[in-house]
Amino acid sequence: MEGELDTDGFTGRNKNAKMGFSKITSRFYVKADNTEQEIRDFIAFVESNCPVLDTLVNTPEFVTEIYSNK
Repeated sequence: MEGELDTDGFTGRNKNAKMGFSKITSRFYVKADNTEQEIRDFIAFVESNCPVLDTLVNTPEFVTEIYSNK
């Protein structure tokens, strides 16, 4: 995995810069006797069943709860 991040966003140096990653790249290094199509099909299967990818693509509801001991 590799990500592109403009640190000026979260450090406040550039208010127009994105806070988080602007690009995330996954690379697969496959050593197999399968055809290229079989490998692509397998990667598609992995990606379609990956909870991390699903979370990134389909943004979940974000809930903040604050508890105080006062």
